[in-house]
Amino acid sequence: TNATAVAALCHHLGVDATIIQAGLNDFQPPAGRGAPLASTIGAWQVIDDCYNANPGSMRAALHNLAAKNAPGRKLALLGDMLELGETGPQLHAQLADDIINGGVDQLFTAGPLMANLHQAVLQRGSIPCHHQDDPAQWCGQLVHHLKEGDIILVKGSRGMRLERLVREIIGSS
Repeated sequence: TNATAVAALCHHLGVDATIIQAGLNDFQPPAGRGAPLASTIGAWQVIDDCYNANPGSMRAALHNLAAKNAPGRKLALLGDMLELGETGPQLHAQLADDIINGGVDQLFTAGPLMANLHQAVLQRGSIPCHHQDDPAQWCGQLVHHLKEGDIILVKGSRGMRLERLVREIIGSS
């Protein structure tokens, strides 16, 4: 959405379309901001969106995952969205419709707040769902769930430190 707005503004200001296109083609999101990463240990792709999270950005990331073309499954590893106050548990559970209707084939959650989403999805019984209280508990475990052609979204608040799981999934130290 931001890229479309910038491209439209550039076009309005008279920038040549080939220059706009070249700029868009060269853009690489910063670490943790939705960059697609290829794994060196398996034939899967990771969407690294673990810099921060709130209900709106979580829904946008899930929508982007749904729009991806992948030969395999679409998976999501979601960590807690922190600093939401007393409505935090409810806001996490409300993501269930986005998961179920958004084409996620398998859900992995991490953190005490994400336990609410895990339970909401389990109650609906529509997709496989796995939960760990601490994201570190997924270390050494998550790669065993991945298959060739899969694409996995990794998203959560910065305090969940999900970047360590991104590094593990892509085979980087």
